[in-house]
Amino acid sequence: MPYFKYSDQRIHYRIEGNGPLLLILPGNTASSKCHCDDLAYFSQTFTAAAIDYLGVGMSDRLAQFGKDWFRSCADQAAALI
Repeated sequence: MPYFKYSDQRIHYRIEGNGPLLLILPGNTASSKCHCDDLAYFSQTFTAAAIDYLGVGMSDRLAQFGKDWFRSCADQAAALI
């Protein structure tokens, strides 16, 4: 399972296909597992990737979701790219 390091924590992501990158962003606290069908479909044309934000899915846990959690999610997505 692919992971990358972000601020000394492990973030899980799923990736399929070849071509230009298409980043699929889960909403709120959903995980990348919710997008397995999307990954399969879009991987026919793109390199489709979906992230598990910190505290969600198979990424490292958080003690609590901070007030800036959504901003942090955007930073995590940028780091994956």
